[in-house]
Amino acid sequence: IHGSIYLQAQRRTSDGSYDFGPLYENVAYFYAEQDLNFINQETLVGYISHKTGPGHQDFSELYPIKYKPSNRIRYQKPVVILANRGTFSAANNFVSVMKALPNVVVMGDITGGGSGLPFSSELPNGWSIRFSASPIYDVNREHTEFGVAPTEGFKMDMDLEQASQGHDSILDRAIAYIATGGA
Repeated sequence: IHGSIYLQAQRRTSDGSYDFGPLYENVAYFYAEQDLNFINQETLVGYISHKTGPGHQDFSELYPIKYKPSNRIRYQKPVVILANRGTFSAANNFVSVMKALPNVVVMGDITGGGSGLPFSSELPNGWSIRFSASPIYDVNREHTEFGVAPTEGFKMDMDLEQASQGHDSILDRAIAYIATGGA
């Protein structure tokens, strides 16, 4: 983290520790004020933590991420999210949030991860570095940085024989799931 960021965080404390919370206040808005059209009540969808010091384990407590229901039309039917290792970064976070909702299943394979609010900087030798500065966790407090697993019972790989005949076996199963009302 850039030195000026550490200084700003340290100035907010009296004991010399670091408080990065105020530096992320603008990000908190995006999590706190989301307007999902899939829920009927305020719903916990995960947690976020923030770097609080220079040590490897210097992170804040977990802060809940909750979404409020929309005042608009709400989609209440089954939803299938198709995911695999090519699903990463913001899409990884999307999968984690959607998986927390009751009418949603995640089908396919584990996602590619990378959902911890990336921070970029340059090292003194000119190399660039990018890392997750604020780890994000799912509703079960499982770290999502290394991927989000499909819903239990919905992990599947493409059937290569069917693919050679022009059928996507994962998409076929998703369509069947939705057509049967989530059964």
